[in-house]
Amino acid sequence: MSLVAEPDDILCIGHKADGYDMKQQQYLGKAVIGEKTAKLAQEYNVYFTPVPQARRTDVQRQYRAEAISQPGSAVYADCDNGLTPEQMALVERLNGTLVRSGSLTSDGRPKYHVYMWLSEKADPRHIRLLNMALAEKLDGDHKYDTAAFLRVPGTLNHKTSPPRPVEIERLSQHKHAPEGLARLLGMKLPPVEELGHLSDGKAATYPEVLEFIKSYSDGHDELSERRIKWYLKFYAEKVMNGDSRHNSALAVTTIALGDAATGHVNAEKATEAILKTFKHSCQAEKGRPVEAEYEAIVAWSLGKVWADQKEAAERKEERKAAVRSKFITLDQLLEMEDPEWLIDGVLTLDTLARINGDSGIGKSFVVLDMAAHIALGREWHGHEVKQGTVIHLIAEGARGHKKRVQAWMKHHGKRLDANYVMYPEAVQVAEDEAWSAFAEECIAREPMLIILDTQARVTLGIDENGNTDMGPIAEKLEDLRKATGACVLLVHHTGHGQERARGASALTAVMNTEFLLKRGKEDRILTLTNTKEKDEMDGGKICFAPLIVHVGEDKKGRAITSLVLQLDAGQDTKISLKLITTNRVREGVLKFIEENPGCNNGAITNGVSGKTETITEERRQLLRDGLIENRGTKGRPLWHRADKEEKLF
Repeated sequence: MSLVAEPDDILCIGHKADGYDMKQQQYLGKAVIGEKTAKLAQEYNVYFTPVPQARRTDVQRQYRAEAISQPGSAVYADCDNGLTPEQMALVERLNGTLVRSGSLTSDGRPKYHVYMWLSEKADPRHIRLLNMALAEKLDGDHKYDTAAFLRVPGTLNHKTSPPRPVEIERLSQHKHAPEGLARLLGMKLPPVEELGHLSDGKAATYPEVLEFIKSYSDGHDELSERRIKWYLKFYAEKVMNGDSRHNSALAVTTIALGDAATGHVNAEKATEAILKTFKHSCQAEKGRPVEAEYEAIVAWSLGKVWADQKEAAERKEERKAAVRSKFITLDQLLEMEDPEWLIDGVLTLDTLARINGDSGIGKSFVVLDMAAHIALGREWHGHEVKQGTVIHLIAEGARGHKKRVQAWMKHHGKRLDANYVMYPEAVQVAEDEAWSAFAEECIAREPMLIILDTQARVTLGIDENGNTDMGPIAEKLEDLRKATGACVLLVHHTGHGQERARGASALTAVMNTEFLLKRGKEDRILTLTNTKEKDEMDGGKICFAPLIVHVGEDKKGRAITSLVLQLDAGQDTKISLKLITTNRVREGVLKFIEENPGCNNGAITNGVSGKTETITEERRQLLRDGLIENRGTKGRPLWHRADKEEKLF
């Protein structure tokens, strides 16, 4: 049998049931199991250390410590969760040796010890790093130390009844260079001098454990006793749920020592109680080194507690430094860039904004109109825009959005280009993975405007009336705004009979700009009012009259129409915001010319319902907008739809 021994290796073999007697012995060749050991294995559990150990003295009683670990030529992983087919294939690709430990997982699969042989002796600190990397690849136990004990192949595992053999399933003679194995495991070995002692950030030494127990064992009250009972209950539950006794004891001891460090439990009484329970659960395993094993568990747990405390202190210092860095002087304030308008006087870059209004009132038409003008770099009803990419998340009514876009392009005689990007389904802000993926794609596209239509559809399952639920949503939207520098514009509903956004104030509080969209009961004019502006005067208005646009016919020959927004005549767009005005005469003139190409002025006047002067004015406006053209003369006009319109679809 081939394992880890070289002619000058010293291995540790333990084989007593009433304690763990470390018998140091030099093994020649590669035969680990001798006749005496094989005989003892019929009655006792037998363990060994994959990495050679120095002879221990009472002074060196530092389990898993630098004092006893020597350079070795074996890397291992203790896989108490068993191995999946993919992990088995990985072991084969790595030319590893598989040893069945004799135990079974809760679902009846064998547990394994996996070994990789090294072509040269490696420092124990490098071996520990390789052990960690191998365990991570194979979902092995958190058991990486070079002085760990594993079962010897050819012996019996007395955990089970009847005892099961510890046997080699796959034997490999392949040897890796340490650096080569590290590359295969996706890591790089740092210089040994940079690694410090084996106990740094890992297991505490035996004297350190004694000092800790002594320091944190003052007092023992009813609360401490209740905590200890909880530790024992927690240990039992983990074992019953299929965790190994070792891992269960490690988990509960780490909690106990963490509590002791904060003065909530007596460290000595807690560890004594856990050891007693640990021994009781292991009593059927003859030869298992329970006291020494639990000594190692305490050392490892204490190292983990200290590492957690160190990490917590570092995080606290990082938070303090982050807060400290955000304080600014007057000079720094004055050097800040002024807000940059996305739509002059209407929307600002790097802000959160929201349009609120009743359901079905026309909010989606407003944001599409804004988006299209920004994408094309055209003035938005008298307001200059900054041209750039627009991302329009259409969480509801994506099919209906098609005819809205067609109507806008037809009315304006412009085809939207690649600057206008749509995402035709909801992305839930509260779902971290989905939202992160969406946000990352937004960042990559460097948008000027991000539209979320509607707020309700991207926050399903969230209590929109609760600040507790909406607070994290506001934070994620703020993160998106900071990461992109865009204006993030939400579309939201008002409450029944209200003129404010529906839901909690947590989201309203972070909005830089808010609008309220209302529709007149008699004239159907849409009025967009600025109801909130953090850094400017609010209260501005813009009025629109919806214009019906014919975009085609369905399979049954019925007209397909949508709306576009036109400014209500007579409004000063530089003073107040405005939206759209329905104009049946204009639509009638356009439709008549479409159906009667080459018609003259008289034919249009006779064929369209309305006053003659209104028909004439709308025909002239269509000509100015480039939607119709005169292919005759000025005195004898022949009216046609503009050719460029045919290229839009």
